[in-house]
Amino acid sequence: MTKDNIEISWSDCIVLFNTLIRSIEGLRNEIESGSLDEDEQYDLEEELNDCVMLLSRLQTKYGECPDKGEMSLELKKKIQSVV
Repeated sequence: MTKDNIEISWSDCIVLFNTLIRSIEGLRNEIESGSLDEDEQYDLEEELNDCVMLLSRLQTKYGECPDKGEMSLELKKKIQSVV
C-alpha cells in the first residue's frame, strides 16, 4: 500500500461489488419510498451517487487487472443494472 493507493485481491473485490450493489439497491428503495423529508432524501441521494461512482470506478479497475478471476455473468448483469 502506498500513500495514495490501497491494494485488494480480486476475490475481495467481488465481495465489494456485491456489498455495493446491495447498498445501492437499498438506498434506491428507501429514496423511492417517499417517507423521507427533504434533508434525508438529499443525504441519501448523495450517498447513492457516491456508491454508484465507487462501483463504477471499481469495475473499471477490476477490468484492468491482468491476473483476476472470472466474474460471473450474474454479477456482471447486476453491476450493469445499478450503474
